[in-house]
Amino acid sequence: MRELIIDEELRSLTAPLTNDEFKGLEEDIIRDGVRNPIIVWAGHDVIVDGYNRYKICQKHGIPFKVFEKEFKDKSEVIDFMYEEQTWRRNLSIGQKAILEIERERICTSL
Repeated sequence: MRELIIDEELRSLTAPLTNDEFKGLEEDIIRDGVRNPIIVWAGHDVIVDGYNRYKICQKHGIPFKVFEKEFKDKSEVIDFMYEEQTWRRNLSIGQKAILEIERERICTSL
């Protein structure tokens, strides 16, 4: 099974699942496998999208597909991750604000 890298700074840009959401995802993956590939920064093997899927697959030895996406730099990765998080999930205004603060914090440190 392919080993991927979790960059904790990037990981902080993802809104955590509730315990029930994680459990539901885990049950779904065990039952049906992984339907969406884990997105990684091409050439770096750093996870950009799919942290929870990866964790579940590692725990249960479930195979997964990887989609390698090109980014020119970490700032572009951050922008992609932020957009993915804000359109995909039903985040509260507060959760969106926290993600935006994390995004700004990381981008200013680059």
